Amino acid sequence: METMEEEWVRRREERRAMEDERERKRARELREYFDWQSDQHRFDPDFWTSVWRAVAENRVEDMRQMLFEFPELLDERSGPDGTTPLMEAMAQGHSYTARLLLDFGADPSA
Repeated sequence: METMEEEWVRRREERRAMEDERERKRARELREYFDWQSDQHRFDPDFWTSVWRAVAENRVEDMRQMLFEFPELLDERSGPDGTTPLMEAMAQGHSYTARLLLDFGADPSA
């Protein structure tokens, strides 16, 4: 028979395993989404890249994850006006997002 402490440890480990699986699934979904958008972007010059869209919609965690995995997209021009993610963050008034982009190394003069 399992003691209360052993049961608590077992349940904690099960929760961690479920959280890890959720994180892996989310990362997999982001990669698939990014791959799909990259393919679309090659054919449509007006298509917004996933990082640009995440900035425009102020989805900070998605943006952060994408930039960790694909830092080359930091200054990529996209969208209908050919703006960078930093330009879009500033235009939308997303100061926290703009600060994060600068912390990631966004070029303000790009």
